[in-house]
Amino acid sequence: MPLLSLQYFMLLIRSFAKCRYNRPMHSGGPGEDYDFGDGSPVVKDPNTNTFRHTYATPGSYTVKLTIHDTNGGTAETTQQISVGGAYYPAGPQRLLDTRDGGGPLGAGGQTAVQVTGVQGVPATGVTAVVLNVTATDTTDNSFLSVFPSGSPNPGTSNLNFTAGQTVPNLVTVPVGPDGKVVVANHSGSADVIVDLEGYYRATPAEETGSFLHTVQPQRVADTRDGTGGVPIQQIGANRDLYVSLSGVGHDTPSDAKAVVLNVTVTNPTADSFLTVHPDGGPLPTASNLNYRAGQTVSNLVIVPMSANGVVAFHNFAGSADVVVDIAGYFIAGPNGFTQTTAFTPVAPSRLVDTRDNATTIGPNATLGLKVAGVGSVPGNAKSVVLNVTVVNGTANSFLTVFPSGDRPATSNLNFGPGQVTQGQVIVPIGPDGKVDFYNLAGSVDVVADVFGYFA
Repeated sequence: MPLLSLQYFMLLIRSFAKCRYNRPMHSGGPGEDYDFGDGSPVVKDPNTNTFRHTYATPGSYTVKLTIHDTNGGTAETTQQISVGGAYYPAGPQRLLDTRDGGGPLGAGGQTAVQVTGVQGVPATGVTAVVLNVTATDTTDNSFLSVFPSGSPNPGTSNLNFTAGQTVPNLVTVPVGPDGKVVVANHSGSADVIVDLEGYYRATPAEETGSFLHTVQPQRVADTRDGTGGVPIQQIGANRDLYVSLSGVGHDTPSDAKAVVLNVTVTNPTADSFLTVHPDGGPLPTASNLNYRAGQTVSNLVIVPMSANGVVAFHNFAGSADVVVDIAGYFIAGPNGFTQTTAFTPVAPSRLVDTRDNATTIGPNATLGLKVAGVGSVPGNAKSVVLNVTVVNGTANSFLTVFPSGDRPATSNLNFGPGQVTQGQVIVPIGPDGKVDFYNLAGSVDVVADVFGYFA
């Protein structure tokens, strides 16, 4: 169950109170009452600077402090808090490949994947998992939905593909009560590959897990022009590109546990795949990006940091250019409550579909979208996890998703005319509660589904 350590909250709230009230000494009557906003009994005059409260479920709560003075007067103040989970890197490790057994998913077919109690993932306390899901050997235009077992199919899509395409995407999904997630195919048939990247755990998260710190997206490597000091040449067959991330990307600390990267492969000369992993370890039997010759593919990757701060990018066949943008990192708690955030998964829901209201994004244009305080995203959320899909594009272009304000010189999705492309995005929320979607060229429709938030 999620735990909340109130030391930081009490320091803030008591500082506020001291400026306005003469807080009495503990005397059994006058003192402080804490209402945790979840229906549990009020804690009266705890007589300690640090105490804990256990929440049954992650979510957003309003904690209320009532101060009683010696004259019988009272004063109240509140603070909204979010109780979520910390991140634990656990991959990449393969959980499922229908090509090895079970066969492809047919139209309307689905398969349940056990994600807890396997591959080092705890059997209990896990609220969500991060998976890299790939569809291949596809026979029709279709999509995959990934959702917790025991829940109905939400109807949202995680991967969209056409016949013959191989498409990967990072997926963050809540875990069902039996520790499983479900992958469902809409039409035709498709083989499915599921690789574990990590998981979120609610307890004892604040002591042992890692919390997200987002940064302004920044390009840290590009083999086309040598950005980041990498060689100006494609990665060859069975070769690696090594990128040092410690000390870059707004001073990524050396003790970061994992980094959040948007990785793009372009100009590949053969059908192949790219595996992203910490330097110094064995090459995992997993993939992050799968691509055809001549295809440009992007995907979000959360990769553990190695001891030397270097991440390796391994190309299987042919040669390809690789572009790497950093979007944030995970760092161990409980330090830095003001800068790092815990994750709360939500049932997938659609935030916008520009096809529904004729708001296609034109060339060199930006669409602003309100997300804080909308639907299941609370007003105090700092970042959101979105699955973003582009459709009906009319030109070779890219889409950048960023907090409202200054646009970074990076991209999240790359696409061509008529191509349906999707990708997971972890994006900070701007001061006005919005995130922006920028399109470079032509026009394009955008679909965005929310899967969780950091707060």
